[in-house]
Amino acid sequence: MPYRENIEDGEDDNIPLHENVNAKGKPRSSILSKFVFHDETDGSEEKSFRLKHVLLLCFGCFVLGCVVASLFAGTGKPCVRSSIDEAQVVPPAGVDPPAPHESPSPTPLPPAIQDEIEGMKKDLDKLVDYHVAGAGKGVAYRRTADFVDRYGHRFTGTENLERSIDHLESIVRQDGFNDVHFESVSVPRWVRGEERCVLLSPLVGNATKKLPMLGLGFSVGTGMEGITSDVVVVNSFEDLAMKSDKVRGKIVLFNFPWTKYGECTPYRYLGASFAAKYGAVAVLIRSLASFSLSTPHTGSMGYIKGVFDAKSAKNYQARIPEALFGDYSQVEKIPSAAITAEDAAMLQRMQERGDKVVVQLHMSAQTLSNTPSRNTIVEIKGSKYPDEVVIVSGHIDSWDVGQGAIDDAGPSFVAYQVVKAVKDLGLKPKRTLRMIFWTAEEVGVVGGRQYYEDHKGEADKISMVIELDYSIFTATGASLRSDAPTLLVMRAVGESLARIGGSHVFADAGFTTSDMGRFVESHQIPALTVAQVPNGIGQVRQDGKSPFPQDFQGDYFFYHHTDADNMLALQPSQMDRAAAVISVHAFAAASLEAIFSRGPPVKEDSTAMCIAASGVCK
Repeated sequence: MPYRENIEDGEDDNIPLHENVNAKGKPRSSILSKFVFHDETDGSEEKSFRLKHVLLLCFGCFVLGCVVASLFAGTGKPCVRSSIDEAQVVPPAGVDPPAPHESPSPTPLPPAIQDEIEGMKKDLDKLVDYHVAGAGKGVAYRRTADFVDRYGHRFTGTENLERSIDHLESIVRQDGFNDVHFESVSVPRWVRGEERCVLLSPLVGNATKKLPMLGLGFSVGTGMEGITSDVVVVNSFEDLAMKSDKVRGKIVLFNFPWTKYGECTPYRYLGASFAAKYGAVAVLIRSLASFSLSTPHTGSMGYIKGVFDAKSAKNYQARIPEALFGDYSQVEKIPSAAITAEDAAMLQRMQERGDKVVVQLHMSAQTLSNTPSRNTIVEIKGSKYPDEVVIVSGHIDSWDVGQGAIDDAGPSFVAYQVVKAVKDLGLKPKRTLRMIFWTAEEVGVVGGRQYYEDHKGEADKISMVIELDYSIFTATGASLRSDAPTLLVMRAVGESLARIGGSHVFADAGFTTSDMGRFVESHQIPALTVAQVPNGIGQVRQDGKSPFPQDFQGDYFFYHHTDADNMLALQPSQMDRAAAVISVHAFAAASLEAIFSRGPPVKEDSTAMCIAASGVCK
């Protein structure tokens, strides 16, 4: 349906807008309603028909004139531009705007919105200066370092997590925030216990090799005696189905190729049930890592309950053959653990040579009763629309390995710098800025699920959600899942970050937050995070060699859910830059007069994964 101009009192508002009412009781249009896409209501069908033909005739004459002119000029090339400046084109009357999910409309911002953004530019500049050169410089890094050095990893259900939340509250209150509260969450409790994996064969003599491993969250244990068995290596779920007659009584190793995290997680989550269907006694998986230095990666796994069918398979990105469909209610729960990418490759080489591969696995993992925890919420009340909110968040829990610095203490403290900066600078957003430190994200987005159940009735009052849960590297801008009008607004806002190289706003229809995902998916709320690139990716020194090791960060999945997740992966200047990017977008979203519109998200555009600052395109 074509979009329409601003709605006046008394007009029919049965169009795809997200409306609310201002303090005076008058309708206040969403951002979407401020974009002018003339439609067939502007005239009769006959006028629209005539106009189309006139436009086509004019365009044909223009092209012909250009060709003739270029030939007379001796170039032999037509003068039609290969690209069109988005800000210069408005769809003619009678022509619908692009279908949802296509590139954003070329319609320029309405003057009123342009004036709003221009009017807040001084405040946006103050926020940038605060983080990169002022009182906020280095604060996120120092606080993260102190936090993770004191508490280490903060696994769900542990006293250590709850003590760290107490410490977090003291930090927030020392910063002068009085509007701090907790919301209770019942969280699961899984205990890793002792674990080991040893390769017994085909090593020569009596030699053995300890294989670094991490049990997967919520796996059952092996029992006191452990499990000693032959290993069958498979590369995919299809491969498992083809070798189904060879896995009974064996340990199955999934040595799948690393592609993307979303395409590999099904092996971690579903692998145990699928292997147990054919009688396997345990499962090992290649760690979900883009690169490895003998670092196993942990993460949650699951056991299929009831029937798994084609509809179930659609929830996962991996190819799952029909042979694996069926009723799993009577399938045994078997232990599941991750080994390193190097060792998974080694075991496959041994199998390909015809060697008998034997492994001994011991895991004393167990799941205990739920325990209480809490989400921590800090707010700056809106000056004009306090019941409307922009949510900024990160999760404070971590896995039980490493320090949980990049996942997710560092990003959480960067997100907190948004509300701290706004408070310290005395800025007054029109909407409420709400910072949430989530609990129990790593074990099933438990804190986020509970928040949705408690607050889903307020969804229409949420203008935007911002979540940081992907480390903090060099911010080149923001990734945004939204409709076209909101994308154009935020791209205009992002221009305030050009001086620090963070002005890009990439359309990313596939992005969704973890803890706020239900709000995003069910209510089409715009969702934003940092667009970033690690140091060293795509960079080459003048002598043609790779960057110095101290400058190289690698990829997020070098560290994810491993002992390598520690402060060495973070840099102060990168955290400050990310804080500036997020603060500008969060404050603008909270300060614009109109709440953001809801609509199908714009597809990832051609530059969405092209990081201009480094020249890297994926």
